[in-house]
Amino acid sequence: MRPLCARVPSCTSAVALLDAWHDGATVAGSSAGAMVLTDPMVDPRGGAFTLGLGLIEQLAVIPHAATWSHEKVDRTLALAPGGVPVARIEERTALLRDPDGRWRVAGVGAATIFVDHQQAGLEALPS
Repeated sequence: MRPLCARVPSCTSAVALLDAWHDGATVAGSSAGAMVLTDPMVDPRGGAFTLGLGLIEQLAVIPHAATWSHEKVDRTLALAPGGVPVARIEERTALLRDPDGRWRVAGVGAATIFVDHQQAGLEALPS
């Protein structure tokens, strides 16, 4: 999949964000902001997938996981492209990638990773 900005070259804000990211800036997203940083991106309306900005490729995020019905999460996991990790992140919880590429979870809740509809660990996330 090609990230959203590769398909919409006139999105100057997103291009500036991508440039800053590639120059070493720290980028953070919360809720829909976390979803759009990835590619593919989960469509929160129904759990299908769409294009994201692609700062982190081959990862999809479900924010506010506790507010999603079991059926919607299950549908999202079933529709996920093969081999792409899906991170189900609870509220007041962050999934962080350190500069060395390692992932960690911070906050009061959990982040659960799924690959091919099976639970996986943080090591399944892209570095």
